[in-house]
Amino acid sequence: KTDDLSARLSDVRPRVHVETEKERRGNLYRRDEDWVKERERRRLDALTLRAELEMTYVTGKPQISCSKESWAIAKKSHEEALKKAAEEEAESRKRKEKNVRIASEIKMKEISR
Repeated sequence: KTDDLSARLSDVRPRVHVETEKERRGNLYRRDEDWVKERERRRLDALTLRAELEMTYVTGKPQISCSKESWAIAKKSHEEALKKAAEEEAESRKRKEKNVRIASEIKMKEISR
């Protein structure tokens, strides 16, 4: 009778599936893959939302009321950049002339010795 009882109990007890190492690695890989897909989806959603927010107040029409001020600011900025470039070029030219003059003086001293 005990054999019969143990056979019946084994049928009643839930069977526990012991996960193998290979199955566990496969599940971990799938979880990581799902996590990466979800992260990428969220990143793209955030980028789309940011782009939509940036375009919220863009009407596509020029604001003529501000154009004269804008052109004046741009012209002033351009003139300042040209002035700065001219000053840098002049300084560079002076440095080169100085270096050439020093080199020629050194040559003249060597020749006179």
